Amino acid sequence: ASRMVALTVKHGLTDTSAVGFATLGSQLCMLGDIEKGIWCSELAVQIMEKIEEQTWRGRVMSIHWGILSRYCKPWKQCQQPLKIAYRLCMEAGDNEFALISPVLSVFNMLVAGGSLSNVAAAMKGVYQLLHKKNQEVLMRILRPFFQTVLNLIGATTETNPLVLSGSIMNEEEEFKYAKLHSNRKILFSLYLCQAEMAFLLHKFKRAQEILDKVKDMGNTEMLFSSLSIKVHFLDAMICTSMAWGAYREAKKADRESSKRMKYYLSKAREQLAYLENLAEFAPANILQKVYMIRGELNSMEESIDEGMAWYKKAMDHAVENGNNSDRTLACERAGLALRSCGREDDALDYLEDCCAYYREWGATIKVNHVKGSVLPQAIFEWDDT
Repeated sequence: ASRMVALTVKHGLTDTSAVGFATLGSQLCMLGDIEKGIWCSELAVQIMEKIEEQTWRGRVMSIHWGILSRYCKPWKQCQQPLKIAYRLCMEAGDNEFALISPVLSVFNMLVAGGSLSNVAAAMKGVYQLLHKKNQEVLMRILRPFFQTVLNLIGATTETNPLVLSGSIMNEEEEFKYAKLHSNRKILFSLYLCQAEMAFLLHKFKRAQEILDKVKDMGNTEMLFSSLSIKVHFLDAMICTSMAWGAYREAKKADRESSKRMKYYLSKAREQLAYLENLAEFAPANILQKVYMIRGELNSMEESIDEGMAWYKKAMDHAVENGNNSDRTLACERAGLALRSCGREDDALDYLEDCCAYYREWGATIKVNHVKGSVLPQAIFEWDDT
């Protein structure tokens, strides 16, 4: 990308100049220079408007709206431009980027917290399109996310929802394929989905161990940059979960527990700082996640009442932006925090509400989990060894 930009500066605009600037913008954003990255991406669009050759317009739109969908535009506003990008790429014969656009679109639906049944239907359509176009690698990258959604809605033959096996994929076979072909992008998707399911079902140590594998791979293995928000947020919430596991003993002045709690809280703050920076550019996508993490930290470090104020802000912001999954998770975490601080009556109100929200979102497996494993506990066991 930098070479294409350098050639443009030296020789002037060509039809590939816009692609160079858009790609450079994506790379800068991935490296944390969001402001310059967005500037490069917007410049790429302006270049396409000034030149007659439009062969690469669809590709530029795919990259541009793929960047904006994470960094400075609400997820939902990026869906229609990505559809246009797909059409333009197909018309130009740019099949590679034509098929990335619909995958980006369904990932946006997933991270935006839309109805899981709608997400599943959209993923099915994209999956069938990829199959028709013989895009095996993209299919294998999408499969773990598709199977995760199916597991959450209870549409799987696998009795253990932590196992990503069913009508779309067999977890063991997918890992064998990814390792045999040394495809780290597929491994990235598999590990990330495993970690998220473990977190949602309160297997926090398992989630941490798996997410560490994701983090070891780094951003270079993240084909779709919108997933980095999921990684950083999941990391923060796993860390606060581990901190909660030491909370009760730390309150009794147990030195080792106190040390462990402080360690995990410091790690959570690192992820919070990253997400706070992103939230300045894309508050509709990220701010509720920032509020939720603050709720976790304040509940342990200040008071449960201060924490609850942040949880409520997270829920309100999520509702305002139509993010059912974040509202539901904030409600559940508020209930768990209240229970851990001895406010059982208030905790039950929140946990019962989160059951209704999980049902509305379509996560049948979580409704059963909260009703069967969380509500009956007089004291929530954060340490799930």
